[in-house]
Amino acid sequence: MQIRNNDKYLSMKHGVFEVRGAAGSGKTHQLVKDIHFLHDNGHKNIAAISYSNAAVNELSERLGNIGVTLSTIHSFCWKIIGALSRHILDYSDLFSNFHPEGLKANPGCTLSDIKTVRYGKIGIPQFNNSTGELWLSHDDVICLFIESLNSIPCFSRIISNSFEYILIDEYQDTNGVFLNTLFEKLSNSLTIGLYGDPFQTIYLNKQTLDVILARKKYGVKTFYMPNNYRSQYNLVCLYNRSREYYDELVQQPQHAAESEPHVFVHNGGITQEIVSLINKKMDFKDSVVLSVTNGLRMSASGFGEIARKVKNWIPKTSYIDWIAVLDEDRLSPYVSALIEYSNILFGSDYDTICALFNLFTKSSIQNVGMNSIAELLDKEKETQTVIANNYEDLGLQFIDEIRNKQSMFDSFNFRELQKVNELYASLDDINHHSMTIFASKGLEFNDVILNIDYGWFKKRNWNKINFNHQENDETEIESDIMLYLFYVGITRAKHGLAIFINEKAHPNFKDKLKNKFPELTKYEAI
Repeated sequence: MQIRNNDKYLSMKHGVFEVRGAAGSGKTHQLVKDIHFLHDNGHKNIAAISYSNAAVNELSERLGNIGVTLSTIHSFCWKIIGALSRHILDYSDLFSNFHPEGLKANPGCTLSDIKTVRYGKIGIPQFNNSTGELWLSHDDVICLFIESLNSIPCFSRIISNSFEYILIDEYQDTNGVFLNTLFEKLSNSLTIGLYGDPFQTIYLNKQTLDVILARKKYGVKTFYMPNNYRSQYNLVCLYNRSREYYDELVQQPQHAAESEPHVFVHNGGITQEIVSLINKKMDFKDSVVLSVTNGLRMSASGFGEIARKVKNWIPKTSYIDWIAVLDEDRLSPYVSALIEYSNILFGSDYDTICALFNLFTKSSIQNVGMNSIAELLDKEKETQTVIANNYEDLGLQFIDEIRNKQSMFDSFNFRELQKVNELYASLDDINHHSMTIFASKGLEFNDVILNIDYGWFKKRNWNKINFNHQENDETEIESDIMLYLFYVGITRAKHGLAIFINEKAHPNFKDKLKNKFPELTKYEAI
C-alpha cells in the first residue's frame, strides 16, 4: 500500500504498522512528519527510538521543541527501568535469562547480591561486592528491560500508561528480541510504528530473523514510500531491479539521468592506483570507496599492509578492533605511542619536539640536550635505521608507561615507521574517501566505487549472492546478507556509480551481475 495519507496508520489505536522506504525515499522526513501529525492532533505521549546517538540528534534538530521522548534503544530501556530498578530487583528470581556481565567476573555472586543498579553512557559492566552496586553494559540494559516486560505483571501497563505510540527508526537494525517482546506485550495496548527497510538488513543474524517472523505473526500492515529523492534516473532503475523480486516496492526517480554506471574488472584487489584510474575514467571528483572490511578499505587508500601490521602488532593480551586503529578519537594507547615514535623522525619540527616530551622524561631530554638528539636523528635518517636502544644509549629515558615495552617499536623498520606517519597524517582524509559499507549506511555521496572483494574475511563471499532472493524465501544468512550489502552499497550514490570486481577472488560474480542487470553494458578490464 503506497503512502498517501499517513492518518491511515497513525489512526490505529493499537497494533503494529510498518512504513517501508527504500534508500533515498525520505524515511526520516516521513517519521518527523508523522510525529508532527500526531502532536498536532493531541497525542503528546510519543516515544521515538533510533539506532545511534547521531540519528537521535538529527531527529531532535528536525523536530525542534516538540515534546517527544527521543532516544537510542539503550537510553529508552534505561528511562523506563532506571527509576524502577530497585523495585525490579524484587522480581529477580523470575529473571531466568538475565545474566549481567558484571557478575561474570565475580564467581559465586548471584542476582540476589545486587542492591542497586546503575548505567552509564560508556556502558562498562562491573559489580562491587562490598556495596552490591551493579553497573550494566549496553546489552544488559536491553536484557533487563526484556526480562522485566516478560516477568513483571504491571510492567507493560506502566509503559502503555506512559506512551500511546512507540515509533522505531531503522527497525531492521534494532535488537530482534526487544522488538518481539514489544509486539507480544504491548501491541494490544498501544501503537508500534516500524520505519525502515528489511532489504537493508546488513546486520543479519538470528535476532533479525525473529523480527521478520514476528512481523508475519502479528499481522503488521506495510505502507510503501514510492519516491527516490536522492539519486539520478539510471541509478534508481538499477536499485529497483535489485529488489524486483524481493517486495512490491518500486521507486519513482525524481532526478533526470546524468551518467551510466560502469563495471571494472581486475584480476586482483583494488589499490590506490586503481581507484585513481577509475576516478579519471568516470570523471569522479570526490568519490568514496565502499568495502566490506576495514582491511579492504585501507588497501584502497594504499595503506592496507601497514594498517594490518599495526593492528596485529598490539600484544595479544590487549586485543583491539579496527576502531582502536583507525578512529582518531578512540585510538589504542599502543597505537598512540607508535604514532609519537614515528613523529620523532617523520613529523614536523613541532611534532618531533612534542613526541620527544611525550615518550621520554623531561629531565633526560634536558640532560642530553636537543643538539645531541638532533645529531642522532640525522644519523638515523642517513642510515635509514632506527633502534629504540639508540635513544637510551644516548641517555634518554622512556616514561614509565612505555618502559619495558619500548622494544616493541623495533618491530617497525625505518620505512614502515615512515608509512605509519603518512597513514596517521592523512587518516582523516582516508576515512572520508574510503569506508566500510556498514559505516556508510544512512549516508549519501555524489560518486561511489563499490569494491566487490572479501579481503581477509572470506565469509563475506560475493560469489554466494542471490540476486533473486524474495522476502518470504527461507533465509540463507550468508547469501542474503551479500545482497543487502550490495544494495546498501550502490544506493549511497547520488550521481556516479562504479562497481569494481576482484575477479580472482570472485570469478562467478560478474556473470551473476550480467544476468541480473542486462542494462549494465559498460564493462572494462582494468
